[in-house]
Amino acid sequence: MIDRMELFTDRVFIFHRFVLLTLIISFVAYFDSKSAVKDFTLIAGGPEEIAVDQAGYRMEDQKDFRIGRYVEGFKILNEKNDVVFRGKVTGPIHDQFADADVWKGEFTELKIPGTYKIQLSDSICSWTFKIGNDIYFTLFQTLVRGLYVSRCGFAVKDDAVSHPPCHLHDADTLLINGKRIPDGRDATGGWHDGGDYWRSTMSASQAISRILWPVELFPGAFDKVNPLLLPKERWGNRPDIITEAKWGLDWLAKMQSPDGGVSTGIGPAVFHMPPQLPPQYDPVRHLIGAVNSSHTAKTGAVFARAARILKSYDQQYAESCLVRARLCWKFLQEHPTLVAPKTNNVYGRNEDATDRIWLAVELFRTTGDKRFNDDFTVRFKKLDSAYPKAPVSTQTIRNYNLHEALISYCFIKIGADKAIQEKILAGLLGDCDRMVAGSMAEGYGNVLQAESWKERHTNGNALQMAWELAMAAELTGEKKYREVALRQLHFVLGANPLGKVFVTGVGSNPVRNPHYRPLSIRNLAPPGLVVKGPTHDKDYVREAFCGTPPPPEKSYTDLYATHWCNEPDIEVQGQIIGLAAYFFATALNSSH
Repeated sequence: MIDRMELFTDRVFIFHRFVLLTLIISFVAYFDSKSAVKDFTLIAGGPEEIAVDQAGYRMEDQKDFRIGRYVEGFKILNEKNDVVFRGKVTGPIHDQFADADVWKGEFTELKIPGTYKIQLSDSICSWTFKIGNDIYFTLFQTLVRGLYVSRCGFAVKDDAVSHPPCHLHDADTLLINGKRIPDGRDATGGWHDGGDYWRSTMSASQAISRILWPVELFPGAFDKVNPLLLPKERWGNRPDIITEAKWGLDWLAKMQSPDGGVSTGIGPAVFHMPPQLPPQYDPVRHLIGAVNSSHTAKTGAVFARAARILKSYDQQYAESCLVRARLCWKFLQEHPTLVAPKTNNVYGRNEDATDRIWLAVELFRTTGDKRFNDDFTVRFKKLDSAYPKAPVSTQTIRNYNLHEALISYCFIKIGADKAIQEKILAGLLGDCDRMVAGSMAEGYGNVLQAESWKERHTNGNALQMAWELAMAAELTGEKKYREVALRQLHFVLGANPLGKVFVTGVGSNPVRNPHYRPLSIRNLAPPGLVVKGPTHDKDYVREAFCGTPPPPEKSYTDLYATHWCNEPDIEVQGQIIGLAAYFFATALNSSH
């Protein structure tokens, strides 16, 4: 039974801490944002004006930089400052979302591994970058590290955010339709969802799904990629990416009830963010969310995918995942309509039709059982089109599961409906052709259009589109899709009008002040966290800028307070890990 006076006292304490923190952040954000506006009008003379991928380029890929002014020519210098390449810029192409004419300098022919910088004809030099086929190996392991440091209930070891196991004794109560019910399950584990300390089954499912994709596409490619974890932290001799996926899967299993239903996750009763404190000192009282049919379907789909992919690493564990996926299916068969009671504040969903499609696809792909294909076929025929457009909103990164399902269906070789596969592929390629055209029409090559720049998670949406382009390339062999997919990764890694790497610890000009509460431990950002990215979100524009804001692609501030653009979250972390893993694996395969 909850002590009401204790609960009241906790709430008063938390409220006062929150008010004080809000005032401090608002004060800092106000003055910093006024001065930061000057940073958006780039003046010739700094390396940030040369948009180059600061992580680097693979040897056989297209290589170029972008710049918002004309120069007569450029040189590529090696570490000894020797000139190894000379070229001219071409253009301009107007970029409407940077409000700039953009010129391009191409150096694709330079294929010698090494560290380089670009020098313009007026002597301005870029940040350094590398050329080599190990570029995405290094990036991949850094990004996996970014997921690892967000573990909850675990002694994280990191130079910036080491902390003892956290949140070990909260979440002992289930909240459903206003009722608090004692719950004795072990709810520890998972990842903190983002800058906050919530844990969402939806977010975890989507992150796990994406990091497992490249493991299935390229069997064995990651078996020796093990520089991340200590031996005692690793799952036997399995690769780090598999260990990290299992960490998330183990927590999802704890969130599944005996009847198969899956909780929304762990979070506060009402919307409330913790103060900027290390996770072990978080005073917020977390509750277990009620079972939600959307979360059940998503989690079941990921368990089915894991059962298929992990069987070569641990047959018994894979079988247990399949049992859990079938339990999710059973729950949904017994509850054919939406199950979404009022519960805690952790990203609930009030629609589950597309998630049920995803579960059917993954179970069919894993088992070959015809009834799952039949269920998918019935549901597919109710869609508005063979490849519906994802709705555009701040939550768009959580609405791509239908695309995940449809693309996965196209990879099924035995038993799938060929006519449906052809329709899905035609829809996917139609979308991808529009993305290619959109990217080519913009000076910095980003695929997002006007409606997306009004929302948050622009990096996440661009990286999701990049993944779809990469999968179109896998299904068709079309090189143009892979090139535009890679262009989105370049954009996130510095080839943008701010010359900013939207990932901590990567390149010379990375994010340094993410909206990430463990930052309070040593005021240092751990490497490998990708943030939301530039945005014209109306709340951000109103709070961060005086008068006319900078154009969307330049609308970003590297401040802790600006959570609209500078918060990491594990869905997007999964997306960028998957994409980096894909390009690492394709570098090993010369046919790509």
